[in-house]
Amino acid sequence: MTPDEALAILDESLKPKVLTQIQEFVFRQTWIGASYAAMAEQSGYDEDYIKDVGSRLWKLLSQVLGVKVTKNTLTSALGQYGRGLEARERVDLGVNTPTISPTPAQQATQIDWGEAMEVYGFQGREAELQQLRSWIAPTDKNIPCRLVAILGMGGIGKTALT
Repeated sequence: MTPDEALAILDESLKPKVLTQIQEFVFRQTWIGASYAAMAEQSGYDEDYIKDVGSRLWKLLSQVLGVKVTKNTLTSALGQYGRGLEARERVDLGVNTPTISPTPAQQATQIDWGEAMEVYGFQGREAELQQLRSWIAPTDKNIPCRLVAILGMGGIGKTALT
């Protein structure tokens, strides 16, 4: 992973926050293994100021990435975080999700429900429907459920959920 790729991941993860120019400078220099003294000399800032910027940057990145980030663990922490994002994207895109076709023995037979009552809508089940929606299509960064079992007495509207 290059520093630019790492910064692109960070920019996306930090939104709506953005790194300052000095934070980005410290990030890039740390990525290539520069010391705080070399950073101070190159930038014209005091070494203590560069250390303070670095310390605050590592705390911010630790919060965003969910792992402790230090000057020495920056590349490995971001690499691990980037691989986790790639894995989640593959899951979201359906990559590596095998399709299983049912065998004839597994295929359900059609059941005639006869006089089952018609269900045109749900009443008083808004909380349950909202919970089901959050499982199937979450609005936050959670991975959606792949399987939800719906159980209940006959005629209460399980089929009407489709």
